[in-house]
Amino acid sequence: MWLPDWLYERLPHLYAAAALGCLLIFGASLAAGFSALLFGCAAALTLLQRRRARAAAARRAGPRKPRR
Repeated sequence: MWLPDWLYERLPHLYAAAALGCLLIFGASLAAGFSALLFGCAAALTLLQRRRARAAAARRAGPRKPRR
């Protein structure tokens, strides 16, 4: 599935906003809490996976050349 870069980079933040929105809009119900938990986990896992993938890509690319 293809996503525009601007949307791809903002997805974890949108997931976190959805988690907060669930709690603020629907209150402290069980369904809202569970939905917020799932959105929060999606945000955290997405950020962690991207961090690992980008670190691995940086290691494969080797050291950077200094800028002049």
